[in-house]
Amino acid sequence: MVNQYKLNISGEHRRQWVGFDGAPVVSWANASYEVAKINSSFGFSYLNNQLGAQQINEFKLGYAYRFVIANAHQLIPGIHLGFQNSALDGTKLDPIDGSDPNIISSNQAAYAFVMGLGIQYRFRHLIFGFGANQITGEKLALTDQNAVSTITLVPHLYTVASYDFHFGNLIRIMPKIFYKTDLNINQVDVGLWVGFDNLSKAFQRINIGAVYRTGDAIVVSTDLQFKWFTIGYAYDITTTEIRNYSEGSHQGSIKIHLFKKKDEANNFSGL
Repeated sequence: MVNQYKLNISGEHRRQWVGFDGAPVVSWANASYEVAKINSSFGFSYLNNQLGAQQINEFKLGYAYRFVIANAHQLIPGIHLGFQNSALDGTKLDPIDGSDPNIISSNQAAYAFVMGLGIQYRFRHLIFGFGANQITGEKLALTDQNAVSTITLVPHLYTVASYDFHFGNLIRIMPKIFYKTDLNINQVDVGLWVGFDNLSKAFQRINIGAVYRTGDAIVVSTDLQFKWFTIGYAYDITTTEIRNYSEGSHQGSIKIHLFKKKDEANNFSGL
């Protein structure tokens, strides 16, 4: 939630494994505002995730506080609270056993509470963070006349580290590693972004990036930063057997950033 601008609004849309029947389609939006006088940031996020017969809508409110320690060290803990609506359309399922009591045959939905915690450490151009989502492990029971389908919101853990190297006023290079797990499946993103400033009067910066995501894809991305907004695009080159049935994954984004803070070093922006 902490950024070089006080107000940040973003929207992203992702179509994963295009051409694959029932593939995920995800849209999400975020907004945050920092109140410098109280070292606090407030945020809101919305997520819509369509995965085959399941649709998820999630709303969350967030808060983060920035502790400023001597010699430019910063420690930023945060929390988010919200709810998730998960719907399962049983009419789209084709079970082997139509009488299975764990598979509903109609369209049902249920709500659950969601909560997450995180903490970020910053020192000049170094960032290290840890986060946990769905930490309460809520269960949703989707019920119709014949069956009960149970969905468990398992905890997800995240760790990220990056460093923003500056080469004069024109070039920035940022290596980044991102680890995520649901305590069953582990995945690591290893990426490198290169940013070029002041190349054109039309825009302020262009960023180009590449990421290797274990067991999934190689991602190439770019974004253009203008005075008060940034537009971006990323393409996943699938590295698993799904590539035989898919045309890859596409992700587009737009970010609005207003009220630049005078006391913050510029942050690197990448997809």
